[in-house]
Amino acid sequence: MRKIIIKISFAFVLLNFLFNFSNCLGEEKSILNNGDFEAGRLRTWGVEGPAKVVETYVVWGEISEMEDATDFPAAAPHSGEYFLVLGDDSDPGTISQSVKIHENATRAVISFWYSCTPTTGSKLSFWINDEEGMPLRTVNFIGTMAWKEFTYGIESKYFGQKLTIGFQGEGITNYQAMAEDRMTYECLTLLDDVSLIVDEPISPPTPTTTTTSTKITTTTPMTETPQSRTGPPIELFLKAPGPFEIAIILFVSWTPITIAVLYRSRKIRGQKKYASKNNN
Repeated sequence: MRKIIIKISFAFVLLNFLFNFSNCLGEEKSILNNGDFEAGRLRTWGVEGPAKVVETYVVWGEISEMEDATDFPAAAPHSGEYFLVLGDDSDPGTISQSVKIHENATRAVISFWYSCTPTTGSKLSFWINDEEGMPLRTVNFIGTMAWKEFTYGIESKYFGQKLTIGFQGEGITNYQAMAEDRMTYECLTLLDDVSLIVDEPISPPTPTTTTTSTKITTTTPMTETPQSRTGPPIELFLKAPGPFEIAIILFVSWTPITIAVLYRSRKIRGQKKYASKNNN
């Protein structure tokens, strides 16, 4: 019975480790800092005008000739605990951040989620400028009640440059007639989960050198290492191991230890049994 419990416990620990490790390998990391605003403030972002990071945002309205305010449902983050409220009904708010994509990258995709509450109408502008300040992409949105995603793939000709990513949000004041009264409420721009995912090569090409007969060393252009005819390319051995390879490694490394522990435990029990028998 003890052997079965030990084996089950070991298998559970191994499976849990493989699950967590594979999740870490599959997670894509953004090169933007604090794009999800989970720092609880606008750290690493340049800010102009009204912009605030909040956990919840309650939009309220006032009805003329009535003392009490009417509450609308509170806005919540798209994910995590925080999101950004950008601008207000009279003054736009702007945030921006500069990043540099690796020159040997194979793909770069920026995405973000935007919304508005309690109805549609807020305005959001999004842009990407190159290192000279020229726009790569500019898009204007009208805020929707539900969170909506926008995705854009950056062209490879801009890799290696310093790019500036910016947002400007502006709210509006809405009016709604209620019998003889009129209710006013604000509708602001909400932003969350801004990310820039970049796929980079495992190992960038490295320069090679040749020496002439006059002992002068020259550098040739960077070239990729050709594949070997007798085996797989070197890059394959540099990739992170998958769950199956990890399972094999752990099985091979832990099996002798497990067998040794079980053998030692069995030997000790035999010695105790033999000693008990002699004492009797």
